[in-house]
Amino acid sequence: MAYCLQEVAPKTGDQEGANHLKALRYYQRVLTLNPKHHEAWYNLGYVQEELSEFKDAIVSFEKALEIAPGDKDTLINLGNCLMSLNNYEGSVKMYHAAIGLDPNCVMSHYNLASAHHSAANAATDPAVARKHFEAARGEFQAAIRLNGDYADAYFNLGICYQDEGDDDNARRMYSAALELQPGAPCVPSPWARV
Repeated sequence: MAYCLQEVAPKTGDQEGANHLKALRYYQRVLTLNPKHHEAWYNLGYVQEELSEFKDAIVSFEKALEIAPGDKDTLINLGNCLMSLNNYEGSVKMYHAAIGLDPNCVMSHYNLASAHHSAANAATDPAVARKHFEAARGEFQAAIRLNGDYADAYFNLGICYQDEGDDDNARRMYSAALELQPGAPCVPSPWARV
């Protein structure tokens, strides 16, 4: 699982929930008028994803892909929903498809790395875990090559190294993340004073 270096802004509770429900109704109405409206399917899926209705979001994103099969953002969000349901194999396929459409998409590489990292941690076979750790490292490094200021990629690469027992490389990645984002609240405390 990937982590971010920034504090996540707290949800605004009832107001945000009310807005999501209003948006759901709106997109559902649009789709009754035009069931081939790609953006409505995509946005419906996005709102469902925000509400943690991942199975419904998957259906909506799949409908959006039937209409616009080459939409990178739909593939990424479908991958995110599959990740949320611990379907790492499915999410890896979606992120690979997104990279196939846009090899320079930092988020696709980052999310693919996160999927491989999660799969590595979930694997019961050490050989499978090693394969996923290696793929995760490669994709985090690809994200860093594409955006050298991406502190979260350095941070999560550090976690990957740490999970593998490579403390020296973990320390280097945490240091790089802290250099890009000083005082990051999520860096593991033993590493914060590198």
